[in-house]
Amino acid sequence: MRSDPLFQMPEESVPIDFLERGIALAEAGDLNAALEDFNLELSKNPRNVLAFYNKGLVLLMLGHYRDAVASLTLALEIDADLRQAWVAKGLSHARLGERAESIKCYDRALSINTYDPETVYLKGLALYSVGRFRESLDLLHRAEELSPKDRRISHARGLVLLAMGKPDEALTALHNCLIIDPNYLEARLAYAVLLSRMGRELEALDEYDKLLDSSPDHLGGLLGKGGSALRLGLFQEALDSFQAAIRLKDKEVSAWLGAGRALEELGLFEEALSSYSKALELEPEDQDIRLRRANLYEEMGNRAASLEDLNLIIKSQPTAQVCLKMARLYAGSNDKAAVLDCVGKALKLDPGLAGLIAEDEILLVLLGKEALEKKMSVSIPFSQETTKEELN
Repeated sequence: MRSDPLFQMPEESVPIDFLERGIALAEAGDLNAALEDFNLELSKNPRNVLAFYNKGLVLLMLGHYRDAVASLTLALEIDADLRQAWVAKGLSHARLGERAESIKCYDRALSINTYDPETVYLKGLALYSVGRFRESLDLLHRAEELSPKDRRISHARGLVLLAMGKPDEALTALHNCLIIDPNYLEARLAYAVLLSRMGRELEALDEYDKLLDSSPDHLGGLLGKGGSALRLGLFQEALDSFQAAIRLKDKEVSAWLGAGRALEELGLFEEALSSYSKALELEPEDQDIRLRRANLYEEMGNRAASLEDLNLIIKSQPTAQVCLKMARLYAGSNDKAAVLDCVGKALKLDPGLAGLIAEDEILLVLLGKEALEKKMSVSIPFSQETTKEELN
């Protein structure tokens, strides 16, 4: 026998602990590889509760919520007291929009440990999502007592209070959240938006600036700052913000619309027109944008283009005000038949406009008192500003 054989016998190998390796991979962020290891572990040991739980957790993180529910359910069939699995299952149901199931899972987790702040917080969010604001707020207060430094809880309380119609209290909650973490951008954005809604635009603008100092490419911050600057009459600052938002996301309709409004206020009508047209290209069914463009066309003296936009609005979303606006535009070109047609349509949509039409000097001068009276079947009194001579 040869003393040094060509083929060596392998040394005894140490079996791989797939569960342990899977957990390490998941913690390192390699979720797909972790999933493979959890499946390998389950092929060896089909009743490994931790393998089912960790697999469910990874599936939740990957966004495979239905599969996560299935894996976590199997874990709970083996160990019904695994609290973390109930929490993860509740979160999976919440992601699927199954809020009632989500709340049931959180209740089961809380029956195992009443004092877990994460579960209390998650149940509070779930109750908020189904409109049970008072119960949600009570739970969030409790979660805050259990974990006073958790910035998410103050943020959530602010949102619930806002939904309850308590903006001042919501503002205080969001402010407290920013004391805990001044760099919590989502809360700062909510704080700035709320200040703006309350009419405190200068303070809102300051908050948007703080947000953008931390994150210059924050889309919500740029749009919010643009809106506040626009309302404050800081049109160039508003334009700069909206244009920065467009560079970041060129399909953001609100950025094109905001830029158009700022350009219009700056007297840059051609550029404003181009911005409105781009917004309409992205959102062709938005009649408010079309009306803004129609108004700008009118201001620029392009009556035909304005009427074209107004006619498109009438076809999809007829309003008496738009019909009346068209009547005035047709009056500018002395088209009496078109004016009468538009007046008739306006009255059909809103008979209450008769008084307003009766006082419209443009229509009275063009059509005369008798023609309008006949169209509206009402008597038109002369105002102090309109004389019989002017009508003839």
